[in-house]
Amino acid sequence: MSKYDPLRDYLRNLAKSGQVKVTLSFGELEEILGFPLCAAAHHHRPWWGNENERHPQAKAWLDAGWKVVTADLQSKKITFQRIE
Repeated sequence: MSKYDPLRDYLRNLAKSGQVKVTLSFGELEEILGFPLCAAAHHHRPWWGNENERHPQAKAWLDAGWKVVTADLQSKKITFQRIE
């Protein structure tokens, strides 16, 4: 069990509804997760990378069948897209 499971479950539910892309603010992500994002998420784009499934946050969205396509740290918004 990972603390990022709520994000995985949220993205899985979006996929069930047929949604293929979603943009979430940091505030929305924190509501979904139930805790504040760490400083690295706010300041380091690599934290949002899809390449390393050993990172629990990346494992969550990749396991749900999604990837990060845009990480706008200035506006604090992340765009996820379903993997085809």
